[in-house]
This record gives sequence, structure tokens and C-alpha cells, in this order.
Amino acid sequence: MTRDRRQYDIETKLLIVRRHLQGVSGRVLAKEYDLSLSRHRHELDQNLPARR
Repeated sequence: MTRDRRQYDIETKLLIVRRHLQGVSGRVLAKEYDLSLSRHRHELDQNLPARR
């Protein structure tokens, strides 16, 4: 099974990142925006500051 590749505009991407930084679970965002969490997790880990 293949998925259609969705492309989001920069405003939507920033909204997703801001919500994640505010504490919204990656799983919740993945479900809401039909994202593959495992596929993009390494990108998040590399680009987001470490949580303490």
C-alpha cells in the first residue's frame, strides 16, 4: 500500500512545530495531519532543542 504524499505550506509546518513545542504529542499531530511519525522523527530530533 502506498500513501499519497502530502505537501504542506510553510505556515502549516510552522503551526505543527509550534504546537509540538507547546507540548502537543507527536502522535496527536501525526494523526491530525496524517503524518508518518516514524518517517519524520529523526528530522524532529535533529532540529528541535532537547526537552528537559
